[in-house]
Amino acid sequence: MIQLILRSSGILKSLMECTYHRGARFVGRAASFFLIWKTSFFFIWRTPSLVELYNTMSLKVIDQILIGTSFSLDLLGFEVEVIPVDRLVKIVGTVGVTVGEPCIGFEVMAVYVALIFSSFFSKNKARLSTYLLGGLALINLANIARIGLLAYLVQFDPYLWEVNHKYVFTLVVYFLVFGLWASFVTKEKKDIVS
Repeated sequence: MIQLILRSSGILKSLMECTYHRGARFVGRAASFFLIWKTSFFFIWRTPSLVELYNTMSLKVIDQILIGTSFSLDLLGFEVEVIPVDRLVKIVGTVGVTVGEPCIGFEVMAVYVALIFSSFFSKNKARLSTYLLGGLALINLANIARIGLLAYLVQFDPYLWEVNHKYVFTLVVYFLVFGLWASFVTKEKKDIVS
């Protein structure tokens, strides 16, 4: 972990050494993506057919998370129960966890996509595709692991569950996002330099 932090600090130093033009382009792209994301949701929440489409998509993602979490916990030897109507996954004998719309990870995925697109300066579209699709898949798997761990922790202590839910897992997922982005930037910088 320390090695990754030191490597990341080297990446930050490299980013600081970029020309003003690249830095301004990065900030401009990131700000544009954020603005588009927020403006899109402004209109989505005000258009009933788009709200319905978004809710349908969210429920499909929640179902996928419930199935993935159940499968993972089952592989680990736990007896698992899923109640799709309540969006609940639980280890038998516990209260379980409800997977709500904020739990599906759209915001963290949007941050990741914004970072990748904002840092894309070379012509290597294969790397872009690999990092986008692979990174989103890893974020989704991390989210399934997070829900599974929360379903496990709920049986011990509500305070322990709450701290992990609000802080620890959030930091871990954003650390993953930052690490993926840092790896992408390092490879992009090598292409630009060479």
